[in-house]
Amino acid sequence: MGWGFPYQEWPQDLKDEYVYNPTKSKKLLAEAGYPNGFKTNIVADNVGDMELLQIIKNYLSGVGIDMEIRPMDSVSWYDYVLLGHKTRPDVPTLRGSSRSFL
Repeated sequence: MGWGFPYQEWPQDLKDEYVYNPTKSKKLLAEAGYPNGFKTNIVADNVGDMELLQIIKNYLSGVGIDMEIRPMDSVSWYDYVLLGHKTRPDVPTLRGSSRSFL
């Protein structure tokens, strides 16, 4: 189960677009004004796939992006990600707006 077609069914030209290419990534970062990479962070629900985030962190590190993983319990994560941005009209919230999920 997933959100799309299995990787094995992708056409080769699409697979080629998703190949890990640190050289190309570093070149694109430099063109975007980040020749030495940058630091960032991600907040994550600690019941999620933390191993996947570690893999992503390692890939990003290979091109100069220092990503800090900030795990949170589920309630804090929902509050931070969904309710914390309730003033933004483009971000739906769980409650308290006309775009409420509940």
